[in-house]
Amino acid sequence: MTPVKSRAVRGFSLIEVLIAVVIMSIGLLALASLQLSLVRSSGHTKAQSVAMGLAKEQIENLRAFTDYAGYRDVDAAGPVTVTVGGIGFEVTTSVTRYVYDADDITPVFVTYDNNAELATLQADTAIEYVSGRDFKQVSVMVTWDDATGTTTTGVNTVTLDDVVDWLDPADTASLAKKSASATPRTAEIIITDPSSEAGVIPIAIGDDTDTAATNPRPEVNSSGTETRFDILTYSALSGGTALAQSRVETNVIRCTCDTAEKPTATDARGYRPTYFNGVRYVAPTLTTYVPPAGQDASTAGNESPFCDECCRDHNDPASVITAKKPRFDPWRSAHDHYYRDVDGVLQKTDNTNTGYDEACRLIRVDGIFRVAADFNNEYFNLLETKNDGSTTEYVPSGTATDNYVAMVLDYLDQKVITPADTSTDPTASAYNNEVSETDIATLESTHSINDPVSLELQRSADSYKWLHTRGLYIDYLEAEALEAISTAKSDCEDLGCSAAEKEVAVLRVLPFTSINVTELSEWTPLVNQSNADYISVTNDGFSTQSGDEPVRGKAVPQLDHLPAGDALAAVATASLRKSNSGLALKNTNAKAIDEDEDGVDGNGAPVTTEDDEDTQAFTIPAGGVVDNSGAFSVTIPTYDGSKIPSFSGTNVTNCTFAEGQGNNPGSYGCSVSETGTAVVLNVTSYNYKSSTETKGTGRALTCTLADGTSPVTYITTNANNPKLFTCYNYTVTGASSSGSGVATLGSVVDDTLLGESTSVNFSLVNDGDVLTLDFAAGTTSYGYTCTYSGSTYTIQSANCP
Repeated sequence: MTPVKSRAVRGFSLIEVLIAVVIMSIGLLALASLQLSLVRSSGHTKAQSVAMGLAKEQIENLRAFTDYAGYRDVDAAGPVTVTVGGIGFEVTTSVTRYVYDADDITPVFVTYDNNAELATLQADTAIEYVSGRDFKQVSVMVTWDDATGTTTTGVNTVTLDDVVDWLDPADTASLAKKSASATPRTAEIIITDPSSEAGVIPIAIGDDTDTAATNPRPEVNSSGTETRFDILTYSALSGGTALAQSRVETNVIRCTCDTAEKPTATDARGYRPTYFNGVRYVAPTLTTYVPPAGQDASTAGNESPFCDECCRDHNDPASVITAKKPRFDPWRSAHDHYYRDVDGVLQKTDNTNTGYDEACRLIRVDGIFRVAADFNNEYFNLLETKNDGSTTEYVPSGTATDNYVAMVLDYLDQKVITPADTSTDPTASAYNNEVSETDIATLESTHSINDPVSLELQRSADSYKWLHTRGLYIDYLEAEALEAISTAKSDCEDLGCSAAEKEVAVLRVLPFTSINVTELSEWTPLVNQSNADYISVTNDGFSTQSGDEPVRGKAVPQLDHLPAGDALAAVATASLRKSNSGLALKNTNAKAIDEDEDGVDGNGAPVTTEDDEDTQAFTIPAGGVVDNSGAFSVTIPTYDGSKIPSFSGTNVTNCTFAEGQGNNPGSYGCSVSETGTAVVLNVTSYNYKSSTETKGTGRALTCTLADGTSPVTYITTNANNPKLFTCYNYTVTGASSSGSGVATLGSVVDDTLLGESTSVNFSLVNDGDVLTLDFAAGTTSYGYTCTYSGSTYTIQSANCP
């Protein structure tokens, strides 16, 4: 019998099942805890991200200012609660401020807690606070509650630190365009070498670089007078060209201001001055006060279009002066304005006398002309001219030019580069002091500036000598410029540089220029000013200028004033006001604008005059009396055209428009080779045509048919805009003389509008006579004419006959 095998019993016991359940439960509990931890961690990370975003947003908000006043308002704030996704975030901002103390050569930073303390700091004479040279360390802390409603310090907290600095938005935009790893590529600007212009004297500032000012020449037009010139820094190239490194476009104007015309809006503000900061002329900041004046409404259109900005901005209130901030007029202790009373006496402006005179220097900054800190002419002098009969005999001689350049460099050396007082703080305002008259006399002697001591004029009608004046202008050095000079010196000295290298380093950051001011100087004696004057110097108006030859500074003998006998001595004098008004065009009404220029204060008490002056001695050889020549003047009181008539004639050697001289603004000073005889004056250039004016589309023109019948009307289109202008046709209706001669009207030559000339015969003209011409004006409007033939309109241009 085969035995039966039993099968093994298989499965889980109860114990095993219980153990498995326990292990599984532990795993599930661990997994649930992990999941909860992940949820919590994710929520915390999200909260951190939101907090960081809020902190960054707050810092960007703090940087959202557009001017320095907005930057000043960056201050501590909070805590401010911001709710995001149901979670409340507290944002707290703290600010630590630092200001730069420019009194020390080594940068020293001084902290302050708030803007009120800054005002105290600015008033502290021990600290030279530089506006705009401060920064703020900002810390933004964001905290929030966790799921339990509590805040754990260091866990539920995000802190973001940064520095907020004041930087002009225009500079920021320019900086953002530049690459941090490479020098930006810029266009090279090639200009005509400034030294090729007659009368320009370049000053070498090292490294084959020169600086020079183009000749200022007032521009007289329908909107007033402006004296414009450029101050250029450049490197000369071959072929009469140069590579421009910088260009300072300058415009000097004279204006009539009125406090009654000041802005009335409460938010109306002007600008503080642009000034040189050691690198460039800075963009001006907005004022915190309402401008004190505007342009006199009665002078609008007769003065420069920039007079509104000049009157609005050119003012230094007491708060600016006390705070030692950059000023328009840093050369005076108080910035007062003056007017002239009915007796012509200079008086200080008050609430009952609202009008005053002003002169402004404007510089183009970021494409816009801005009112700048005032000019200051530190050294004014005459230079020896060529006087050799050549085409540019009025320019300084080569020797005089070389001597002048050497003296300017020595002057700047004594003033700024190596001043004699070595104990003076390099950043002190003493750098703004002028070199003493004693030291200037020594420099002039060393460099033969006053040679020759005397010039000779012969007793003849064709004898003359040209004179030439120059001004050395140096800007007031504000704290940034002083710092730039100090840094240039110290950096150079640290490298063991030579004296020549140190000079180059300083001149690169020193705002100065030498200007030909011959045409802006006031010259005396004038023609027939006094019988005791043996010479006269031209001092004519710019409306007579043609070509490059100056209209001022030409000395000639007054032959009818020369007694017989021994040699005679005479002196020519040139003068120029030191500040802006010296460079603005002068006329009969352009007198001094403040007490320094006037020589007396508002009460008539004398003060130190600020006019610069230099003289040139002349000798006239011995000889007999010259009695066959003389001078007369011509007035044209009834002529009001924009052209200036021209005069020539028999015995007349020179007839020049004498702007602002005589008793009438239309006055001519004429020289005659022989007096006591008849004189024929030929009068030309008194007719003219106004500028063309486009009248626009849709204008009706009457057209004549080809057969001369039935006119039709043509309405102009864009292609045929009619243009009108006015022809001014003057007629000489009579003439008379205050002398014994009787005038008769001669023939009219070439009786056309623009080319007409008239001769006036004077039977007898004596020395000193005043001749008067009367003009009657006729005006005619001209424009486009129209003819019609078939279906065709023909537009024809008319002109003055």
